[in-house]
Amino acid sequence: MSTRPPIIVLGAHRSGTSALARVLEALGVFVGARLDPNHEARFFLELDEWLLAQCGARWDQPAAIHWLLDDEGQSRLAVEHLARCMRTPRAREFLGLRRWLANPRLDRQTMSWGWKDPRATFTLPLWLRVFPDARVLHVHRHGVDVAHSLCRRHREHLARSEAAFETNRVLLGWLRKRAGFGDSPRLSTLMGGFTLWEEYVREARRHVAALGPNALELRYEDLAARPLELVREVARFCGLDVDEARLGRAASIIAKDRAGAHRHDQALAALAAELAPRVQALRDPPASAIAAEPRVAARAT
Repeated sequence: MSTRPPIIVLGAHRSGTSALARVLEALGVFVGARLDPNHEARFFLELDEWLLAQCGARWDQPAAIHWLLDDEGQSRLAVEHLARCMRTPRAREFLGLRRWLANPRLDRQTMSWGWKDPRATFTLPLWLRVFPDARVLHVHRHGVDVAHSLCRRHREHLARSEAAFETNRVLLGWLRKRAGFGDSPRLSTLMGGFTLWEEYVREARRHVAALGPNALELRYEDLAARPLELVREVARFCGLDVDEARLGRAASIIAKDRAGAHRHDQALAALAAELAPRVQALRDPPASAIAAEPRVAARAT
C-alpha cells in the first residue's frame, strides 16, 4: 500500500473541531492513541504548544507565530525537529504501542490518519513543510457563538481556580504556583473572544485559498443542517471508502443545538446583529479574498 499523508483539522477553538475529529474517527481515520478531553492528540498538541512558545505566542495570543515563520533559520530548524519526531520512537506517543510496532514512522503510514488541533491554524505552514501533501479541513462557526462559548469556559475555569486557590492558600505560601487563574484573561469579555475568532478564521481561510484542492472548508451551521450530505463530502475529500451505515453513524455525532445558539439569547442576538458586517466579511467571501488581506502583525515588544 502507498503512504498516506495526514488529515489535519483546524479552526478556532469551540468552532466544531472536536466534533469533526470525532466524525473522522467514526469514518475510520486514526486520530491518536492518547487524546485529551477535546479529542486532540496530545503528541501533536504538545508540539504545537512548543512551536508557539518559541516566539512567545499562545493559543489565545497566536499572532507572534509570524515572527517564527518569517525567520527562515529558526523555522528550518523547527521543521527539522518536527520531521525527526515523526520518525523516532517519540511517534509511539501518537500511534500507541501496537501501531508503532507495526509501522514506527509517522511519515510512512499507509492507514488513514490525522489529528485535530486549533493551534495548527497558525502552525500549519511548518507542518506543510513536513507533510506537503496533507489534506486540511477547516470548520468555522458563527463568531458570537464561539465568543460566548470561550467566555463561558473561561468563567468556569476561573471558578474552579478560585476554589482551588482558597483550598490551597496555606500551601501556596511555601510552594510555587505554576498555573494561572482562568482560561485566558482575553476571554473575560465577549469582544475578546470575538476578536480571537476573527484571527483564527482569517488565518485559516488564507490556508484554504493557498491549498486549493487539498483543503475543504465547512460551516458548522451547514454541518448541523445537512450532516449526512456534508459528512459524505468529508469522506470523499479524505479518500475514504465507507458504507451508508458508517456515514450515518458519523453524521449523528454533529450536535445541532450548537448551531446559531446566539439566536436564543436576546443579548447575544443583539451583539450578533451589531457585529454582522464583521462576521459576514470573514464567512461570506471566497477564501481568496481573505488571502489577499494583510495578515495580523505580531505586536512589537
